[in-house]
Amino acid sequence: MARTWHGQQREASPTNAVVLTPGNRAKLVLRNHPNTLVFVARRHVDECLAGARDGYRVVRMELGGTLPPHTIEAVLAAYREEGHRHQAVAHGVDLIGRALPGEVFKPAR
Repeated sequence: MARTWHGQQREASPTNAVVLTPGNRAKLVLRNHPNTLVFVARRHVDECLAGARDGYRVVRMELGGTLPPHTIEAVLAAYREEGHRHQAVAHGVDLIGRALPGEVFKPAR
């Protein structure tokens, strides 16, 4: 098991694990070493965010001739929602990555 910044032994954060695919979550090295989990999760969520941004940019061009305008708007809304979700997840992964070596966070006032 991995040592946490408090010296306790436990598996990597389940919060971070939900970002990953089931196949990656099953890998022992990711479960036992929080830094590897953050490393993989960060890249995974970055690629998801990049894919959502790319889809948003080209949806009108690629689907505009085959779907009615209200459907295109719904697809764009779905991309915006997913983009916000991916940004929030990326922020969470970043915070976990910064906390592992001992960075302390104070509540915003």
